[in-house]
Amino acid sequence: MTETEKWEQGCRTDRVRNEFIIPTLYNQLEQFKPQEILDIGSGTAYIARAIDEMLSYNPHWTIIDTSQERIDFSISKMTSKIDALIQKNSYEEVSKSGTKFDAIFLLFTLLEMEFDEKICKKLNESLNDNGFTYIVMPNSLEDVFNAAQDDYDILFNYLNNDCQLHKIDKFTKEPYPFNAHRFEYIIQCMLKSGHKLIHMQNEKFNNKETYLLVFQKVKS
Repeated sequence: MTETEKWEQGCRTDRVRNEFIIPTLYNQLEQFKPQEILDIGSGTAYIARAIDEMLSYNPHWTIIDTSQERIDFSISKMTSKIDALIQKNSYEEVSKSGTKFDAIFLLFTLLEMEFDEKICKKLNESLNDNGFTYIVMPNSLEDVFNAAQDDYDILFNYLNNDCQLHKIDKFTKEPYPFNAHRFEYIIQCMLKSGHKLIHMQNEKFNNKETYLLVFQKVKS
């Protein structure tokens, strides 16, 4: 089984995605009905595919990932119903194109990204007026404390928004870099960049908390 197949299989049985993220985002999209949606670092596009099957309207998805294997897998799993542009690409390249979206998904993607006000400004520029950014992140504080038992500098790095942990992916069982971002810092950067926080929600599964942050672009 390839790493991508392991990822897809893990998504299918993951309670966080299937009982929290997918139904919550579905309700958000049904309420606001964004037409152009960008899913950054979509993996196998499991969440996008699941939500699209449930929606009462037909948005256009732009689905990007930096892994060609995952992009190819995503394309193979798409139904004829979904209207999507699926491509190997980075958000940096998409942002340069000047394309505008009504909603942007960053679903666990920040774990593999550096995050600062520059990124938030680009997100703002990529949105149409009143557009939405949806950020999903686990509460990484427990991971930070555990890692800090062997290296106290990790706490200092975390407080200074420069903390990368080495973890094992729960689906693929492969090591991967884990950027532990503070929620306070994420919110601060987004607010400074012309967004407002309109919704925050968390759920706990197996004693692990996951948060959904919903930001809306302030109309220029």
